[in-house]
Formats: sequence, structure tokens, C-alpha cells
Amino acid sequence: MNKRFLILISVIIGAFTFSSCSKKTNTEGRYIPQKAAFVLHINGSSINQKLPWDEVKNTGMVKRLMEDSSLPEKARAILINPESGGVNIKNDAAVFYLKDSLGGYIGIAGKLSNADAFDKLARNESKGDFEFSENSGVQSGKGKGMGLAWNKDRFLFVVGVPNTTFPDKFNNMQLSSEDSTGKVIFSATDNRNYGQLAFQVFNIKESESLGDNEKFSELVADKADLHFWVNSEEIYNMQSAEMPAIGPLNMLNFTKFTKDARSTASVNFDNGKISVDFRAYMNKEVADIFKKNMVNHTDAEMIKRISPENLAMIMQFSIKPQIIKEYLKLLGADGFANMGTGMLGFSIDDLIDANKGDYLLAVSDIKVDSAKPKFDYLFSTSIASKTAFDKVMTGVSRMMKMYFNSSDSSSTSANAPLSYNKSEKYFALGSSQPLVDGYLTGSKTYSSPVYDKITTGPGGGYINFAYIMNAVTPLVNDSSTQEMLAASKLIWKDMISYTENFSGNSVHGHMDINLVNNDSNSLKQLNHYFDAISTILINKKKKEDITYNMLREAEKNN
Repeated sequence: MNKRFLILISVIIGAFTFSSCSKKTNTEGRYIPQKAAFVLHINGSSINQKLPWDEVKNTGMVKRLMEDSSLPEKARAILINPESGGVNIKNDAAVFYLKDSLGGYIGIAGKLSNADAFDKLARNESKGDFEFSENSGVQSGKGKGMGLAWNKDRFLFVVGVPNTTFPDKFNNMQLSSEDSTGKVIFSATDNRNYGQLAFQVFNIKESESLGDNEKFSELVADKADLHFWVNSEEIYNMQSAEMPAIGPLNMLNFTKFTKDARSTASVNFDNGKISVDFRAYMNKEVADIFKKNMVNHTDAEMIKRISPENLAMIMQFSIKPQIIKEYLKLLGADGFANMGTGMLGFSIDDLIDANKGDYLLAVSDIKVDSAKPKFDYLFSTSIASKTAFDKVMTGVSRMMKMYFNSSDSSSTSANAPLSYNKSEKYFALGSSQPLVDGYLTGSKTYSSPVYDKITTGPGGGYINFAYIMNAVTPLVNDSSTQEMLAASKLIWKDMISYTENFSGNSVHGHMDINLVNNDSNSLKQLNHYFDAISTILINKKKKEDITYNMLREAEKNN
């Protein structure tokens, strides 16, 4: 695979990341296959306004590339001016992955501003590794493990992705793998015509593309900086084809869940935060079950028993427990589930009757003791029927005693790495008995804007990056890691995610990744952050090389 050409493509992708735009109609998905498992759509026009290319090319990362003598001159020119290669950086770009019968490939699609310049770039920089041809006004190039197609308006670049799960079953990829001794474990031959593949995908029918997909149209219509599309149905089909179900798993109908399942996310780089609106689509059968069992808000009392001080992470969600039985039935696993719980002395109905469907998990008070991190953790669920709950707990306790080889009949097993107890309303287990009992008494209640957001919907979560990084600082001894941690402390603050509503057979939610600096655009901050991290890693590599060479020299002298 031509290294020079891959460098050029990498540079073009980088330019796109900071320089294309969104449209009101779904022309963005017109040339992306409908069965693509993953798609990244880049609105570079918006991104370029937030982070102009001049700021990107003035970073240490780009400057070091420019100083690299092995960098092709054309790549150097593109770094200075991305449009010099004929690519229209003021338009949309898309990166997608698709699995087919011959393997998988990544596609990179975009628009051209100067087809002649792009033609010259492709032919000159391929250095004879591409075989070029023309068909109906479309130029195409066939290379080893990659292909290219373009006309006067747009281009498509495809790169083969080897499948390493069962390499002996796939003969389309040129790949090899070696063990620690250098012995070749497996190898395969690439027989795919990537020029033909690029031509076929380039000329895809609209009905076979995401341009004809209503959900994808809804996604790209919001003009966000980035759009992510995940086809869970296609991913499952790929995995099931490569790893067929064994034994009882053959009897489970996972396609009931994966049919029509899609996940989307719209990302915006705002001042002081990265905002994400996400959505999970499901088929009507699954959606009907979900809607019937979804609740409007979580149990606020549960979360308000947790102190927000020294809180590292918390998650809470609520849903009617009946959904367990309905999902198991849909999957065809209700018989297996009842068989398993029956061995413990209770049934799935007992499990459903035992709890109300409110769940909480919290991690807090991280401490460093003897160079090891220790922290408090607590899990809690609400109790519905005390009789059913006691029945379930008797079975679970019996299993725990067998596992931990303990004859202790109290609420806490002496050998178990956790403690547990229950009150009239809640069951809790955690890292210590005082923590569990203190939570269950509910003698203290706390308030927090984070808790308010989480409890206004069916659930959510929170991670305090700043607290976690400060807490683990004493564990970091390596100077380079200390530098990276110091740089991270200057940018990452916390993250909150919460579910908002359910409509149109889909769940909607929102996430904010908050940064320390609220006054600057998050994309500019990330640009400086990754530049700093890359500098630290490069300096670390230089130090390691110097040390290695000194040791080698000492060995020679001895």
C-alpha cells in the first residue's frame, strides 16, 4: 500500500475535519451505502469558523510534519493550503465503514473544486502503484488494498479493512500477523478489485444510499458540527456471520432487538463545552415494550441520599421491572431465565415483584493507600414486595455464600468484598457496612444541580473528571504521565448525560462534556490540548531512544 498516497489522504481528511459544510436536504448521504455500519459526517464549514485552518497549521503537530524531510512535497503544499489538491474543503465530507461478503472497507467521500488538480495529485503521487481507467466520465484507480474514483464534482477513496476474527475464512485481504518471536501466525491474499469497488460505490443508486433514509435526513438537518450514525442491525449481522451462535444461543432470536436499530449523535463544539444530542431508534415491537414500561422520572429520594462532595461518578435510571420479562419473552429466553433463577429458589416473576425498577450506582471518596487507589462504591435498588424481595435475596445470598465459601448468616458475608443491607424502601450494597447503613437510614439529604437534571427524566449519569484526576495524582510517578495529567487538568472538568424523552420509536437524550475554561470555544481548546499531548509523547519517545542507545553502546563497550 503506497505510503506517500496514504499520507496525502490523511492530510486531506484532516483538512476536511476543519473545513466542510451542512445542507438542508440529505445530499450528505446520497453516496453513502444504506448498509454502512458506521458513518461520520463532518460539517467543516461550521468547524472552520470555530477553528480556522491557520490556527491548525500553526500547531506544533503540523509544524513537525512540515519539518519532516520524508513528507511528500504535495502533502506539504496541502498542509499549507488544503484546497491545492483540488478538494473542496467548503463542503461536506463523510467517512464510513461497511462490511460485505468479501470483507470490509472504509470509504472517504467529498467534493472537488478542481478536478484537474485532483487528477494530477492522484496520478503523480501514486507513483505507479495505481492502475487508472475511465468509464462513463468517472476516473478510477485500482491499488493494493485501496481504490479511488472521481469525476469533475466529487471523489471517493476506499481502503480495505482486514477481518482478523477468523482470518482463515477470509481470503480477500493482504494481511499477516506475527507472534512475539516474529513467527507468522496467518496470512491472506487480497483478491478484491478496489478500483471496481470504488467505481460501484461511487455510482450507487439513491435508493441504496442513506440519501433516501429518513432517519439520516433528520440527523444531518440540525447543522451540527459532527454527525455520527451507527447501524446496530448491520453490526449484529456482521458479528453473527463471523461468530455463529453456539449451543443454546442458537435458540435466541436477537434479531427481534436489532431489526431497525440505529443510534445517532449530533456534536457541537460550544464555548466551554462539547454538546451531544443522541437518539436511539428501535423497531415497533421493541418500542411498544419500551414505551409501556418507561417512567417519566427517576426516584429523586435515592440520589439525594448521596453526598455530592468527593463524588467521582453516579448513574441512576428507572424503568418498570416488567420490561425484563417482556424482553426475555421477545428474545425467546424466558424459559432459560426461569430455569436459572429456579435453581436459586425464585422465579422471574419473583424478581419483577421484588423491586420497583429504580437503580442507582455511585463511586466516591477516592483515596491512595500504599500506592493503590481505594474508593467507596454503592449500588441501590427500590423494594416493592418485601416477600418477593426476601425470596430473591435468600437465593442470591445462598449463591454468594457458596461462591465466597462463607457460613456467615448475617447481612454481610465476612469473605465477600462488599456489604449489603435493606430498609423498608431500599436495598443497598457497597464497599463498607457504615456506608450502606448510612445510606439506608436516609438521615441526610443533599441537593445538586446535577441531581436535578438526572431526576427530571428516566435516568442519567455524571462523571467528575477534575476530582478523579486530582485524586489519582499521587499514583503518577512518570514525568511524562505527570505532564499529560497536568495538561488534562487544565481542560477536562466533568460530564453529565441524561435521557429527555421518548417519541417516534426512539429515545432522545443529551450530554454535556464541560471544560475548565468557559470563555473559549471547545474546539480551539481541544486543538491546543492534543497539540500539547503530542509534544509530550514525542519528547518521551526521544528520551526513550536516547536511553536505549546509551544502553546499547554500553553493551558494545563491555
